[in-house]
Amino acid sequence: APIGSKSAQKAYDRLENEFLPRALSIADNEGHNIAFSHFTAGIILRLLSRPAEAEVRFRRANELQPGVLNTLQELVRCLGEQSHDEEALVFAREAVAMASEDAGAWSNLAVALAHCGNHDEARRAIDKAVSLDPKDHSIRNICDNFDQYFNSSEEMRTH
Repeated sequence: APIGSKSAQKAYDRLENEFLPRALSIADNEGHNIAFSHFTAGIILRLLSRPAEAEVRFRRANELQPGVLNTLQELVRCLGEQSHDEEALVFAREAVAMASEDAGAWSNLAVALAHCGNHDEARRAIDKAVSLDPKDHSIRNICDNFDQYFNSSEEMRTH
């Protein structure tokens, strides 16, 4: 559905008013020691474009159950969305270390490296991601537009 449509607004309203309160209730009450409840709340918060709040939930999920690839990937995304590039890089490296054959982990590492100004290592990481999954469109897009992407990341860092 196009952004701004009634169906998109209805979905957003359900996330905000129905799913998020329930997920937070589970995470904060009966599921406070269950990583998945915090992960789920984090996903909803990310969908609602609330990366700082989502980050808190993903960090808690990672504390409760370390080394879960999906949690690490979400931490990288949330931190990147907030321009916490060095922190994102730590989690991106951890994801690659634990899932060295996951193309998405390598792609996220490439983006985090580019945002941190590590052009050569970022290029190697995106090439690795492509070699692992040459048909993934988002990875191909990053690879095909790497120099343009890297230059825009560099400009953002210097301003």
